[in-house]
Amino acid sequence: MPAGPGSVNRAGRKRPPVAWPPMASADAPALPVALLSAPALGDGLLTLVLANNLRRQGRACVLHHDQLLSLRSWAPWATIEPLPDEPERMAWFAEARPLFVGDPALVPPGAGAGPGQLVFTKDRWDRQHPYLRSLQRHAERVLDARWTTDACELVAPAGVARDTHPRRIALHPFSARPAKDWPPERWVRLALHLRERGWEPEVLLAPGEEERWRAAAGDACAIAVPGPLDAVAAWLLGSAAAIAGDSGIGHLASAVGVPTLSLFRKASAARFWRPTWGRTAVVTAPWRLPGGRGHRHWGRLLSVRRVARRFEQFVGRPPA
Repeated sequence: MPAGPGSVNRAGRKRPPVAWPPMASADAPALPVALLSAPALGDGLLTLVLANNLRRQGRACVLHHDQLLSLRSWAPWATIEPLPDEPERMAWFAEARPLFVGDPALVPPGAGAGPGQLVFTKDRWDRQHPYLRSLQRHAERVLDARWTTDACELVAPAGVARDTHPRRIALHPFSARPAKDWPPERWVRLALHLRERGWEPEVLLAPGEEERWRAAAGDACAIAVPGPLDAVAAWLLGSAAAIAGDSGIGHLASAVGVPTLSLFRKASAARFWRPTWGRTAVVTAPWRLPGGRGHRHWGRLLSVRRVARRFEQFVGRPPA
């Protein structure tokens, strides 16, 4: 590795020469941009938007996200690979590979971002606008991305049809953190209300969540456990609409084009994290308790009546 010239500090001592990385040959192909998304499903789908913009720019990129592996057939244009281990990530930092890192926890100890390497820490977020606006601004500045779309470009594979169950409403009660979950008994009451109105609500659960749901809500609601994410996407596409908390499934429903109503703890979180694609709406409690009590009790301040009214304004009545 060539060394830069030495310099003299204020005390008159000569500093050691600076070691610069070797310059790439003009004939050498550019390394693909490595996109290391945060592990949550919603983060992966939002990072897929960045991959889509880089693709439209003519730049190769690889999105590393374990959950999105099962959605490869829905995004055949994208290269999606598992998250690499720490030594491989360390090597990418060292070789000055162009990088996006959506979670600082993925940065190996001792690694530091160089030119063309974006570690998307929370201090880069502008919570007055949606997440994608912050991502766009920093990707344009650090990765030299040209932003032309907010679409993540999920497309149903052959044989997967839309609106196969035109009265079915997907209800997704769980999220990554229990503090963001609306109380289960309110989901049950919402399901009963929708059934009375002529809809066919079903509670969408991931494998392993059935016991947790039944312990909290019993057998009052029909449940669905489609399986891996590609099956979940197909099941959502066949539904009339989705109602979800602040969760990755809400983002997935939006991404496949299903009208999606999202329940949020507070307006600022809705503004930043709400699903982005297709027809979407949000509902929050009419007011919020200050401090920690607001985090703990938001769900009890958001009534079933308020959610049901917002849904009816958003979606309307079931088909005849």
